[in-house]
Amino acid sequence: AYAAANQLEMRLDVTSAFLNGVLTEPVWTALPPGMDKVYPGKALYCRKALYGFKNSPKIWFDTISDVFKANGYEACMGDSCLFISKGKCLILLYVDDALCVGSTSDLDDVVAFMKVAFNTKDLGSGSSFLNIAITRNHTEDTITMSQAEYIKNVGADFVPVDHHIKIRSCPMDKGIVLNTQSKALPADNQYAKADWVFGLPSHLH
Repeated sequence: AYAAANQLEMRLDVTSAFLNGVLTEPVWTALPPGMDKVYPGKALYCRKALYGFKNSPKIWFDTISDVFKANGYEACMGDSCLFISKGKCLILLYVDDALCVGSTSDLDDVVAFMKVAFNTKDLGSGSSFLNIAITRNHTEDTITMSQAEYIKNVGADFVPVDHHIKIRSCPMDKGIVLNTQSKALPADNQYAKADWVFGLPSHLH
């Protein structure tokens, strides 16, 4: 809503994020398969965090937080994954995905200092984030988010290609007002009889 109302741009970045985390304590790991025969009795000393380490997410978050703070960003009190600059540029971080919202000049600055600190790829205007499709309408100042494609892909993992997916309505009327006096649906209602709900087999939801 903030981005739409203020005509701000949105971008995504950062590749192989966890590999940028610097370890603060000694970590050793076993040799890859086959290497143990070449170097029997040896182990690898890790200089940087790797995907799969239990503390990799924490190390990465601490590392990138320091970069943000060094460039004038502060973590939001209500959400420590949201960083805000004095110029009202926003950076939302979720593990190794980042969504930046701000003016064109602000975002150029973000990409610049991120490229200095990490192997960062500017993916341009944000079209999706965490499997949520983002559609922008600058004329009407609106941003529409949808998970339709994601739901379709999830359904395809469980339903045979040649099997037609039956779509069922959500068991709730539009504009309904719920209260403590509302009555439960009868046991034989149309929704209870549905074999498929939201495109997935009933035994999976």
